[in-house]
Amino acid sequence: MYMGSSVATIVQAFRIIGRIAFPIFAFLIVEGALHTKDLKKYILRIGIMATAISIFLLVFSHHLVYIL
Repeated sequence: MYMGSSVATIVQAFRIIGRIAFPIFAFLIVEGALHTKDLKKYILRIGIMATAISIFLLVFSHHLVYIL
């Protein structure tokens, strides 16, 4: 599949943003765990959000394939 130079530039920009974002997210999760009063509730909330986001991405990434 051929990608135009503008699409390749956008893909590269998002890849750079993602590589910068992951360490920030990991740091914030650790900081939240260190400063929370109830670690079990914090882990449960993080797990629920991860599950919800995963389901959302599964549903909508399936639909995006047909749009693109």
